[in-house]
Amino acid sequence: MAVITTKDVTKVYNSDQVPVHALRGVDLEIKKGEFTAIVGPSGSGKTTLLNIIGGLDAPTNGRVIVQGTDLGTLSDSELIDFRLHHIGFVFQAYNLIPVLTSIENVSFVMQMQGKPAQEYNAKSEQLLEEVGLADKIHKRPSELSGGQQQRVAVARALASKPDFVLADEPTANLDSVSSGDLLDMMADLNKKEEMTFVFSTHDQRVIDRARRIVTLVDGQIDKDEVKD
Repeated sequence: MAVITTKDVTKVYNSDQVPVHALRGVDLEIKKGEFTAIVGPSGSGKTTLLNIIGGLDAPTNGRVIVQGTDLGTLSDSELIDFRLHHIGFVFQAYNLIPVLTSIENVSFVMQMQGKPAQEYNAKSEQLLEEVGLADKIHKRPSELSGGQQQRVAVARALASKPDFVLADEPTANLDSVSSGDLLDMMADLNKKEEMTFVFSTHDQRVIDRARRIVTLVDGQIDKDEVKD
C-alpha cells in the first residue's frame, strides 16, 4: 500500500486573473521506505507538489491520500492535527524557534501531541544523539552552524514518529561537507528505520543519493526513474 497517493492533482494560482498553472494532473505513488527526489527547473512545481502532499496547500482539483486518508475530506483543524501526527517537515530555512534550545525545539512537537514531559525529554535527547548533536542539546539556533541547525530540524521532523518526512531544498543553505553529512544521516535513517523521505530539490548531491527520481516539467511528471 502506498504511503502517499496523488490523483490528477492540479494547482492553479490567480485563477480569476491571469492563471498560473503550477501543477497539471499529477499522479504519483510513494511507498513506505522510499528515498525519493522530486526534481525539475525553477517553476516546475516541485515545492507546490510537496506542500500539497504535506497538507500545507490544497489542490485546485484532484485528490491527495495519505495512509488511506483523503486530505480533502478533513476540516482545517483536522488537517492540522493530521499533519502533527503523520507528517514530518524539513524546510530550507530550518524554521527553528530562535529562543528555544535544540532539545526544546525537538520536544515542541511532542508537547503539542500531549506527550508527558518525561517521555518527550528522553525522546528528544535520543533523537539529537542519533543526529550527532548530543553535545549541543542546550544550544540555541544562533549558537549552531547551518548544518547543525538542519540536523535539529531533522530530529524535530522525526519526533512525531511520522509516516514520512518531506524535505524542501534541505541542503540549499549548506556547504558541501554539511550537505554530505546531512544526506548520509538521512540515508542511514531511511535504511535502518525504513523512514520514508521525499525531497524537493535541484541539488545534484541529493539527486545522486536518491533511489527514485521524479522529474517535473511545467507542472507535469516528465520522467519517473528508479535506480538499480
